[in-house]
Formats: sequence, structure tokens, C-alpha cells
Amino acid sequence: MERLLEHLVIIAWNIYIGNTPTKARKVLKSMIRIHKPDVIALMEAGNLYGELDELGYNVIHLMPKPLRKGNQPGQGNIAILVSPDYTVKEKKALRMSTFWIGPKHGWPQDPRVY
Repeated sequence: MERLLEHLVIIAWNIYIGNTPTKARKVLKSMIRIHKPDVIALMEAGNLYGELDELGYNVIHLMPKPLRKGNQPGQGNIAILVSPDYTVKEKKALRMSTFWIGPKHGWPQDPRVY
């Protein structure tokens, strides 16, 4: 018989603004200790690639790598952390196809990957 969940705790955080990897890890450790989330979804997490492994969660995070020279990378923007209580059986990415220009700084952007 399959295990049924009474509830699933998910935290979503746009982590980029005002956070260094050190500060982000400290806050994530606190969130994990207090809320014991099953899944953590981080947006704008490109600067955290390789920085999330020590949290005890299974990390799904693409390496940020621009497709065109000078572009801001579209992959690596999203990081998903899954509690070790769960097994990730399959991973898929939704890949957009349009290159675009960022509205704030006017920087060229690669298509987003979710």
C-alpha cells in the first residue's frame, strides 16, 4: 500500500535580492529547522549553484551557463530541494525558446528553464 500524505510543506523563495550564498544558507538552515519542509523551491538562484549541498536535501539545480556570449543564463535560475524522506524518480525541465532583454538593466537574457 502506498504511503498517504496528510500535508506537504513547500517553501518558495525568490532568493536573489540582498542575499549572498552564506546568508542564504543560514536562512535556509533556519527555515528547515523550524518548518521541516518537504520541498523548497528557490527562484533567481543562479548564484547559489554548488552552494546548497550541505543542507541535507536532494538538490536539483542546473549549472548556469549562457547559450550566447554576453547573455545572462536562463538555466540555473530555479533550484529545487527535496527532503531526503522522498525519492526523486524523474526530473524534467520546461525550456522556453525565446531570447529576451531584461527590463531592469537591458541585459540580453537566454531563454528561461524551469
